[in-house]
Amino acid sequence: NGAVSLPKIDPALLKAGNESFVSMPATALFIKDKKYFPKPIKTVQAEGSHLEFTSDGKFLVCAGYGDYMLKVFDTAAWKTVFEQKLDNRPSGLCVLPSAGRIVVPDAKGSISFYDFNPAAILETDLNNVVEFAGSFDLDMGPQPVIAVSPNSKLMASVSYEGFLALWDISTAEKKCIGKIKLPFPLRSIAFSPAGPVLAAGSATNKYILWDLRTTKGKVYTVPKVSKTSDISSLSFSPDGSRLVTTHMDTSITVWDVKAQNEIFDFFIEDASAMCSVFSPDGKIFATGHSNNGVYIWNSQNAMLSSILKGHTGIIKSLSFNPEGSMLASGGEDNTVIIWQ
Repeated sequence: NGAVSLPKIDPALLKAGNESFVSMPATALFIKDKKYFPKPIKTVQAEGSHLEFTSDGKFLVCAGYGDYMLKVFDTAAWKTVFEQKLDNRPSGLCVLPSAGRIVVPDAKGSISFYDFNPAAILETDLNNVVEFAGSFDLDMGPQPVIAVSPNSKLMASVSYEGFLALWDISTAEKKCIGKIKLPFPLRSIAFSPAGPVLAAGSATNKYILWDLRTTKGKVYTVPKVSKTSDISSLSFSPDGSRLVTTHMDTSITVWDVKAQNEIFDFFIEDASAMCSVFSPDGKIFATGHSNNGVYIWNSQNAMLSSILKGHTGIIKSLSFNPEGSMLASGGEDNTVIIWQ
C-alpha cells in the first residue's frame, strides 16, 4: 500500500450542480420480496458492450465495441430512435448526468462528444437526435476508459499503460487538468455519486481511492486474490458508503469506503466477473459474468438474490434506470435484455 496524489483541482469543479450528488429514489424496487424474480420484458438488437440510461430514464444509450454502433432506444416503446456506425471501436460510454451530451472514448485513444437532442425525435430526420460535437486525442495510449463526475464538470480517464488524467469538461474548451503515471496498468475508473471521491482499478489486485478535495490517494491491495486478478469494474453505492470491485479471476469484493476495509469477498466458480452496478436505492447490486449470467446480490449481506439467465454471450455491461425498476444487460450475443 502507498500514497499517490492527483493534480490540484479547482474546487468549483467539485461543487454539485442543480442536482444533488446523492440521488436515492425508492419508488420502484427491483426486488420486491423473496418470491419475486425479475423477468425479461424486452430484448433489443444491439451489441451492448457499454450501456447507460439517460438521467430521466426515457432513453437507453448503447455503444458496441464489436459492431462500432452507437444506438439510442426510447424506453417507452423500445424503438430505435438513433443509430450510427462510429469510425472507431468505442471503449466506453458516459451519458452526462446533466443530460444533453454523450461521451465516447475509442480504442485508438481518442474521445468524442455528441449532443443529444430528444426533441429531434419528433422530426422526420432522426439523424438530428445525436450530433457530433467534437473530439480530441487523450494521449494516453489505446483502449482508454472514462468516468464523469455527478455534476458533469470533471472527467477522469485511465489506460492500460498506467496513465490517469483529469479533465475540465465544464466548458466548450476541454482542458486537461493534469496527468499522472501509476506503476501498474489501469483497467477501470469510477466517481462516487455521493461526493468528491474517485476510484481506479488496476489490471492487478490493487485499486486506488482519492479524496478529490485534497487530491490525496491511497493504494489498496485486495486480499485473497491473485496479483493478476484484474479489476474489470468498480461501482459505488448511491450513498458512497460501499465500493464493489469485480475481477477477471471470478472474485467480487465489497468495501466499506469510510472504514477503508473489505467486508465481503466471494466468487462465482469459473465465471469471470466483468461488470457491476448498484440499484438506485442501494439495496442490491448486480454483476455480469463470463458464464452469460447476471447475478443479483443483497447489498447488506452479499447474499445471492437471483440469477438472471437469457444471454448466450459474455455479459459486458449493466445499467439500472433511475427509478430502479429496470435493469439493462448487454452481452456479446448482440442483444440487450431489459429485466423488470
